[in-house]
Amino acid sequence: MKHITNYEEFQKLVIESVRPVVVDFYAVWCGPCQYMEPVFVEASDDFAGKVDFYKVNIDDARDLAIDHGIVSVPTLMFVKDGKVINKHVGAVSKSDLVEILNSILQ
Repeated sequence: MKHITNYEEFQKLVIESVRPVVVDFYAVWCGPCQYMEPVFVEASDDFAGKVDFYKVNIDDARDLAIDHGIVSVPTLMFVKDGKVINKHVGAVSKSDLVEILNSILQ
């Protein structure tokens, strides 16, 4: 799972991606973020080749988090064709994440 740490990576990997992208804004000290880790990994395996998955540690990339309006973690940001199409704040079950991803792929 690739961790994005700066604007250049974010621009190249997220905004310029030809596939839909999910970015997990998280913090190491965040309990719900720890709960989301295996859910995010499983979903990335399930959607490999269809959706790209990245992580941003808000403590390591504070400016990225601020610029994208992240005020709480975990926040999942869904990007398609270079535009943010959805944000989900808080932990999400795998089934709910799969449902969101399937709707994005339609």
